[in-house]
Amino acid sequence: MPADPDHRVVTATVIGVPAPGTVVWRADGERTGDGSVVTGDLDDPDGALRTGDHVVLEVVRDRFRWLVVDVVDRIPRPRSPARPRRPHAHPARPPGTVLIAWLPFTRDDDEGPGKHRPCVVLRSTDPDVIRARPLYDPGSAVARDAGGVQLQAWRAAGLDKASLAVDPVEIPVARCEQTLGHLAPVDLAALGITGRRRR
Repeated sequence: MPADPDHRVVTATVIGVPAPGTVVWRADGERTGDGSVVTGDLDDPDGALRTGDHVVLEVVRDRFRWLVVDVVDRIPRPRSPARPRRPHAHPARPPGTVLIAWLPFTRDDDEGPGKHRPCVVLRSTDPDVIRARPLYDPGSAVARDAGGVQLQAWRAAGLDKASLAVDPVEIPVARCEQTLGHLAPVDLAALGITGRRRR
């Protein structure tokens, strides 16, 4: 390995799959000069990587970004026995379904940092994109600023805490993971969801 300080090996976490064959990664414990997290994209033609997987990357840092020279190793994330991850196919997700999806922190930076968040499906007829309302803690800054509809029967929907549905977003199907449950009738009505639940 060269001694060049801008040429190094880093451990990174896959934080999103914006399109088939491409993943977005965040370097673990690395920061830019202004304190921002280090992120980048990586070709994954075999589709072997998923959100949450860890990779060891050989990178070169230039003035504006970090470029991947080679993938040294791939360390798949252990799957939770409580909530096994479903494959990134497009299973039946009728309106009112509550699922986990990876969302960027800001809508203006679709490839930037983000996190997994529960969402309520509004429409899933497109094979590539679903329309959904992200769910936030009612006391969070996002919920206070954006407002929304607070769920009444959140436990019945498979959620582990009270949640508020904010404005809808478009989410690539590749970023949607396991299904948690389905909204109760009282919350379907509050969100204006009239589609009949599939059996």
